[in-house]
Amino acid sequence: MKKVSLLAVGVVFSISLIGCSPKYESSTSSSSAVSKVNVSDEEILKVIDGSIEAANAKDLNKYMGYYDDKSEQYNDIKSAMDSELKTYDLKFTASDVHILTKNANDIQVQAVETVKLNKGNNFMDNKSLVIERLKKVDNKWKIYQRDIKKVEYFEPVYNVIYNSIQGANEKDITAFMAAFDQTNTDYCSKVKDEQQSIFDKYDVEYTFESASITDKVDNKVAVQVTTTAIKKSNSAFNNVRTTSIYHFKNVNNEWKITKIDIKSTQQLDNKLIAK
Repeated sequence: MKKVSLLAVGVVFSISLIGCSPKYESSTSSSSAVSKVNVSDEEILKVIDGSIEAANAKDLNKYMGYYDDKSEQYNDIKSAMDSELKTYDLKFTASDVHILTKNANDIQVQAVETVKLNKGNNFMDNKSLVIERLKKVDNKWKIYQRDIKKVEYFEPVYNVIYNSIQGANEKDITAFMAAFDQTNTDYCSKVKDEQQSIFDKYDVEYTFESASITDKVDNKVAVQVTTTAIKKSNSAFNNVRTTSIYHFKNVNNEWKITKIDIKSTQQLDNKLIAK
């Protein structure tokens, strides 16, 4: 099944932390265009350049050298990148790099990071709007936090799934149901009632883990999707990983879900999601 880059979506794999309001910049500048900024900015942006270059070189040690090894995200990033660099042949790029805020020991940098498969299969090409925070560690700038503000997939149906899951994480039934074909009234009513009941009873965080198109004919597409649902507070909700087939059709030039068939479920440890 196709997976999204862990570098692109950061350590926080759930969509609930990804806001929908930020927009990608129209600029076509890249992180290597440091000649357009002053020397102090160049020093900071070299960290972003260096991490991207290390990822493309599949050099995990060099990549992690740009991170603060005492940060809360460090071990998760290292584990994720180690797995990813061994599994896929990917091309990483950074564009529209801007320094948002800067003080003596805390910098916020915004960038659009794009990750595409060089060769092979089973990967969801994507771009993400990322804010990285840096601080001085042993007189060197290090990344200590990555926050993902928006993710966009190059395959349109993946964006439909992503936006629906984001709506679920925000407990926004309208946003959640916007992904569905509203002409199928009986099915939509059933799905809406079931999801609203979950919203009312539980605090759950949903994650879009992977997707792979299994069939595509004319205006219809079938996609195998794996998601997880993890409770955020003590409740009777059972954490679960679900693999389903999402059936889509093109409605007025927009892909809409017509039906979801569950293929398998895997019960997960009933621990609370990490804060």
